[in-house]
Amino acid sequence: MASFSWAQEAPLDPAQIAAIQHTLIGQFMQRESKPVLKFVSDQKVPLYYTESVGKGIICIDEALPSLIAKNFETKQERVWAFLLAHELVHHFFHHFQGEISNPVSALGFEEQADREGIFIAHLAGYRFDEELFSRILEILYAHYAQGFNPESYPSQEQRVAQAGSLVRMIYEKRLDEVFHVGRFFYALSEWRPARACLEFIYGQRYRSYLILNNLAAVYLQEALKIQDFKKRLFRLPISFERKASLRDMDDFDVKEKMAQAADLLNEVIKINPHFEAAYLNLATLQLLEGRYLSIKETLLRYPGYQTQFSAEANILLGLALLYQDKLEEAKPIFRQLADGGDRRGLFNWILLQKFVPPAKPSWPPLRRLINPNAR
Repeated sequence: MASFSWAQEAPLDPAQIAAIQHTLIGQFMQRESKPVLKFVSDQKVPLYYTESVGKGIICIDEALPSLIAKNFETKQERVWAFLLAHELVHHFFHHFQGEISNPVSALGFEEQADREGIFIAHLAGYRFDEELFSRILEILYAHYAQGFNPESYPSQEQRVAQAGSLVRMIYEKRLDEVFHVGRFFYALSEWRPARACLEFIYGQRYRSYLILNNLAAVYLQEALKIQDFKKRLFRLPISFERKASLRDMDDFDVKEKMAQAADLLNEVIKINPHFEAAYLNLATLQLLEGRYLSIKETLLRYPGYQTQFSAEANILLGLALLYQDKLEEAKPIFRQLADGGDRRGLFNWILLQKFVPPAKPSWPPLRRLINPNAR
């Protein structure tokens, strides 16, 4: 009688691992360049993030692909998704700029990379349960025992305790799928169901920066409904998957939701100070509230705007001038954006020519509709 032996799954090759990284990067909503994957021999840890000459590098132990193939076989992609998402959080959150001498900071970065990375991996379609998550840590901590020093890394038990319940909640309540449904409704301009999806996730006490930012963006879009017709024509750079528009407001309390949006966006900035969308959304909120003089100051808080504003930021600065009746100062900004090929800038420039008369425009006092104490 012939005997059969099952061949072990082949390890993923560098191209397959890079493809997983590419899929994950699409979920971060950030413009920065992707880190390079570099395979290194005899590492003390399975993989780690570092920077060289301003470029991010994820160093991977050459033995890691075989270790993962041996222990996880058909689940290799999900394991790699978690590991790479964790390191990508370090990259996009700028965790390791310069030398870290404070162990508390290093441990906090590791915890945050677990929490955000787990959700990112699920959003990218690599779902895994608490059992697989615990198994990943068990294998890695056993094989790289000497590398996981307590000053830089939480213990295996700490990571399971801190992130295990999060994995279970995301997996069992399918929060990643709820998030995608919210994106779908947003793209269809259906605000109420989009808001319901995000508020459901927020109600589970999970505070990913993506959830906080997108919920704030929904609130901002709904608040646009109180503007007069001319103001609603101008395109605002509200950042929610780079798309925006919505309808139904029914039970929407503008003043309450604007305050909540501000809290959400400030929390996003606290979690990830390098997340550009949060600053743009916070400046948009100030524009809607009529706090025009605060907009530039808010935008300058973003590290990437220290030398030059983006097209989105310039749109907000131009609209702030326009709403202060400073038409002649606003025109050059929109003209420059239009000449540079920015579609929203061109659209706003055309509207500026068509709907705004040379004389002083009489905008309704929007701020009084939001803040009854404003004068």
